Amino acid sequence: MLLNFNLIHRIGQFESSNNVRAVFPPVSDESSTVLLVFEGAEDSLPKDKKQKEAKLTEALSKAASAISELAKEAADVKTETLNVDQVGHCG
Repeated sequence: MLLNFNLIHRIGQFESSNNVRAVFPPVSDESSTVLLVFEGAEDSLPKDKKQKEAKLTEALSKAASAISELAKEAADVKTETLNVDQVGHCG
């Protein structure tokens, strides 16, 4: 199975630019739910509780929209199995 390294790279970029960690369920769960965890600096958030919650909600909402777009792009990904001759293959 070939991994789509471009997609993996784009997920890393998504996480960095949105200050979140995306936690994907195991394939065996057959779930499409992705957990987004805010990883930005706490001192970048307002001190007031209501303002902090509003800022977190806004940040996670933007991240959810961005990952939805990424998922649409990833929907075109195909899985192919290749048989590789052992000649000249390490391992």
